[in-house]
Amino acid sequence: MMFRNLIACLAAVWAVSALADDALTKAVDPYDRADQIIKFFKASGNNGELDQKKFLADQKAGDNLILPFEKWATAIAFDKDKNGTLDWFEFEVYRQAMRTAVLAGFDKNKDGKLTGDERDAALKALNDGKVTIKPGAETPRGALPPTPNGTAASQPTSQSTRISLEASGLSDETIRVIKKKVPNAVAVDARNTPDTSIRIVYCDDGQVRVVDMRSDKEIQELARLVELAQRRAAFWERMVESPLGEFILRNFDADGDGKLNAMEGEAFYTFFVYEFGATMKDWQSLMFDKDTPEDQRHEIRRKLDERIEQAVRKRAFGDDPPSPEKTAAFQKKAESGQARYIERFEKQTLADHGGKPSAATRAALLKAIEADFHERAKKAGANNNGQLTLEEAEKLYLEWLDELLKEK
Repeated sequence: MMFRNLIACLAAVWAVSALADDALTKAVDPYDRADQIIKFFKASGNNGELDQKKFLADQKAGDNLILPFEKWATAIAFDKDKNGTLDWFEFEVYRQAMRTAVLAGFDKNKDGKLTGDERDAALKALNDGKVTIKPGAETPRGALPPTPNGTAASQPTSQSTRISLEASGLSDETIRVIKKKVPNAVAVDARNTPDTSIRIVYCDDGQVRVVDMRSDKEIQELARLVELAQRRAAFWERMVESPLGEFILRNFDADGDGKLNAMEGEAFYTFFVYEFGATMKDWQSLMFDKDTPEDQRHEIRRKLDERIEQAVRKRAFGDDPPSPEKTAAFQKKAESGQARYIERFEKQTLADHGGKPSAATRAALLKAIEADFHERAKKAGANNNGQLTLEEAEKLYLEWLDELLKEK
């Protein structure tokens, strides 16, 4: 079904690899508290205290708690109780200070994220040792810089530490989950009680453990959402480099930097996949009358999909077997035709709306394309009171496809 979706909906999400993480991911932007807690206790060992030796060992091993550019002298400045080591809460204040300093210096559009040139500049400055990270009023214990949605992350402020499970005030269900995951747990660190997804617990053998309170289902759902977000971002990044790139940047690159940040990318994705995709499918409703049962509609669409799939494969490969090279060439040719088709209607809608791309011009563009397909359908089904037969629908689609595939 890839080729049908590629052409008919302009919304297929092709196989893409997940976006590669860099040194800022999870430690700075985006900040992932659960990830950092787990890595901290792996690095700090049973007593939950990170000293210089453990700091350097984790950095050398590449276990990704201590980043390549970090210095012990900078981190130990956050040793609030002056015992020569960092516990988790002291280390997190250090992480918060790093995030605050980096965003203050490099988040030029103030959206709470580092993208594109912002991220490149931040990484270079950190690697060059040109970012000042130190304790101060600007990074109070328990305060994180605003997250992308504009809210501040909540962190514990209590200075108490170990408290028995029985006296912790936790619910019976929470204690049951802790004991199930760590049977010899006897106490909990009170400073992390506001964060119900991760808890630091103390065991009867002296070990400090991190307990992920989420269910397997919740963890899997989170992983699914992260993967989906990565694929969406990879999709719009690829599309900016496609023949449709000029249209995309013209309509969605609000800050004019030649690429899409997260907010711009999501706006494009919503328009392209949902709004444009729905417009490109709307004409298929003309194959049914108002009384056609849903199961029959589904079967007719399935048959149309099969016919279109076969026809598109024929146009892409001829009688030869499929190959990545021919797939890529066909995709580029089809996207070039798509760009010409869209821009033909965009030119008129821009002229009608002051010449500047906007939500209004995009809405008008969709209406113009919808009208074009309904006109094509009217002609194709002229002998059947405007209602398309399966054969007429296939012919309509393939005639449109052949228009796209013609050279300029």
